[in-house]
Amino acid sequence: MTTKTLLPVLLLCVCFLGCGREVEKADAGKAEVPEPLKDKSSAALLVKSDVRRFSDGSLVDELYNDLAEKQPELQTLESQLKEFYAARTDSVEAFDNYYAKSDSYYSSANSLLLSIKDSVLKQRLGLLLEASKNKLQKKTSRFSMLIANADKESRIMEDYHQALKLVATLPVIETYQDKNMPGIKPVQKLSDEAKRLNNKTQALVKKYGGN
Repeated sequence: MTTKTLLPVLLLCVCFLGCGREVEKADAGKAEVPEPLKDKSSAALLVKSDVRRFSDGSLVDELYNDLAEKQPELQTLESQLKEFYAARTDSVEAFDNYYAKSDSYYSSANSLLLSIKDSVLKQRLGLLLEASKNKLQKKTSRFSMLIANADKESRIMEDYHQALKLVATLPVIETYQDKNMPGIKPVQKLSDEAKRLNNKTQALVKKYGGN
């Protein structure tokens, strides 16, 4: 290969490598976009339009779930919360079923009591039922206290769980804002063109006698 032939080839290689480095720099400057923030195709958006773009209607939840899949401590917390709510349902349901049977019994007993004509007997039986209900309250007071405490802790925990979603995802959206802002040139061009067309339209109105 002659020198005259080799020189253009070398220049082409240098240009190619230079362009490749520029692309690498540009890619490095852009952070990976989380799945919920990736641009969806028009067709995909049309399909989702009737059921909302995000499954639960919350981009915060979408971002948090995406983050939790990548962060072991968040993933562990979510697993523990899931187990907690399942256990709570089972535990409380067992007590509720137990208590509901007694409650149903006393309701039926009070209805039966109303059918008794003898006032003295009715009063005596009423006191008997009341004493039995008081015994049940004492038997179940520990359960009621623990359930009330669990409910109180759950309400506080739910508030902090929502707070966690916010503080964990806020840096994600801010990073997206910093790294993925579109170029301003097309919008600047649009603004300039709007101004130009506005001026032209007004000039034509005056030309045709609109003052």
